[in-house]
Amino acid sequence: MKNNKIYFSLFFISLFLFSCDMNEGAMSFEEALQIKAEEYRRFADNNRDSIMADVADIEQYLETEGIVDYDTTYSGVRYYKTVEGNGPEIEPGLAVALYYRLHDLETGEMYDEARDPKTGDERPFVFTSYAANIIQGFDEGVEKFREGDEGYIFIPSDLGYGEEGNLKVPGNTNLYFFIKVRQVQN
Repeated sequence: MKNNKIYFSLFFISLFLFSCDMNEGAMSFEEALQIKAEEYRRFADNNRDSIMADVADIEQYLETEGIVDYDTTYSGVRYYKTVEGNGPEIEPGLAVALYYRLHDLETGEMYDEARDPKTGDERPFVFTSYAANIIQGFDEGVEKFREGDEGYIFIPSDLGYGEEGNLKVPGNTNLYFFIKVRQVQN
């Protein structure tokens, strides 16, 4: 997990230097996106045993819920769509606006959602795919959706908040997101 944090830190420092044009040899945005994708793959390869233990729990959950038509990313994220859209596909580097709810896979507890605290209305969460400070499993899962899609992303804990967790999510927690992709800027 510590190596993952170092990779992400280096990635964001390089993006900052690129955006500030502080050095002549700065990498392009596309090169930075490629580096992040390679780091994701390397992390998944290095943590395969731990991820697969969580995947077994996720697959048991999916079987219990009667969900059989799900797909899988390289690293072990499971996802399935409940509504098929026809807009642009989400690709690394594209701006995305979506609604989400984040849940604990085991307990079903909702940790977070994109909702306006004053009105209670759904509000868009806007980010750049593979270029924001987002957990790996979310980036990988969202990339499999397109504008207008709705569905679920199931994330092994190592591809989520890992051993440490965050302020809301305890460590070693398998997660799932429900998402509605509102807009993908091409």
